Amino acid sequence: MSQTSKYILLYDPDGGAVMQLPVTIVPGAKAPVEGLTLSGLDLAINASSPVFGANQQYALGVECKLATVKAVDMNTAPAQVLYTVPAGYQCNITKVVFRNCSGSLTTASVSFGFDAGGTNVVATALHTGLTDSTHQDIALPKAGAVVGVAGTNGTLSCIDSILQGGAMTVTLDIFGVLMPIGS
Repeated sequence: MSQTSKYILLYDPDGGAVMQLPVTIVPGAKAPVEGLTLSGLDLAINASSPVFGANQQYALGVECKLATVKAVDMNTAPAQVLYTVPAGYQCNITKVVFRNCSGSLTTASVSFGFDAGGTNVVATALHTGLTDSTHQDIALPKAGAVVGVAGTNGTLSCIDSILQGGAMTVTLDIFGVLMPIGS
């Protein structure tokens, strides 16, 4: 069985240095951790936590992939929910990667936001470089992009302000930095 080296990042909310601890993850293996002590450091991991729960691989304070949403419709006007910030956390979106386009995205104009209009994180833009499933595009936050906060404005959506005019889907990878509220 192959093994892949990974790291656990320990974040100090009081401003101390981030510590990088090497770990080995064996694919398919499960090792529930109730508590861990490292030279006087007590680390308790709650396996049911929305941050550390099943299939979540968030590293607090570090950019990571928050969600992958397949078959996002580029020919529909209603907001499409992409990601919800877990309770107790806030989120800075750092980029949205478009990939696996079902055709040539020629006219659709899309924006992203934590607001009802879906525009307060990534401004409305065309992504004409997506001509088929072998191309990608990256949308970056605009200046003054809003931070999503659980319980307040914690649902990231996309809005197609100009529709494609025919069936068209993409896969979107949402990247960001997740932090406890107020940190």
